[in-house]
Amino acid sequence: MIKKTDSFKEYKKLLDEPLLHETVQEAVPIGRVARFEFDFKNDEDEIVKVNSYLTYVIDYEKGTLEEYIVDYSELYTSKRIALHNLIEETVEYHDVSQVEGFQEYISEIENNLEQELNEAKEEEALQASDGSGAAIQAAGTVCWQCSKYETSKSNRSSWCDYFFSVGCGAIGMKTTIAGWLLCSGVQGVACWIPSYRICVQGKWTSICPM
Repeated sequence: MIKKTDSFKEYKKLLDEPLLHETVQEAVPIGRVARFEFDFKNDEDEIVKVNSYLTYVIDYEKGTLEEYIVDYSELYTSKRIALHNLIEETVEYHDVSQVEGFQEYISEIENNLEQELNEAKEEEALQASDGSGAAIQAAGTVCWQCSKYETSKSNRSSWCDYFFSVGCGAIGMKTTIAGWLLCSGVQGVACWIPSYRICVQGKWTSICPM
């Protein structure tokens, strides 16, 4: 059923095996949730890229399939999450800057980023000392061009349950069966931190993206 959707066909090349694919149940199974992590709306020149989730919710009682993108592409830069309802073709934005524990996630990214930028500065100093960077510096405008990214693993942290239980209410899906399926059993279904990528290798160049 999922593989026949337009959304799956559109993003198929960006998807690996589902990060999550399990049944949600009370006394009996009431539905299934499948979630794929993928790179959505990240610009090529961004130093930090946070992945998003393509999510499918199957409601056994209604026999329906709902499709969402939980968009984390602006989580680092704007501290907000966008929920794309692919069936209704709507987008809702939700500020998570005040969610308890959010800063823990951002701090992890920033600490890793600071380490990589410091190493880049050391590389720049070496170039300057041997004269290899002179031509670039003489050009006036210089940009850091990333050639390699490092990806963190998707995992849980101590604040994860709280973060996503608040997030489930914030995205306004709790009044629908799809929302209930996504947000009930937070530990097993909804509680995963999106992975992110930071630039770990690159060079200073006078050729800057437009």
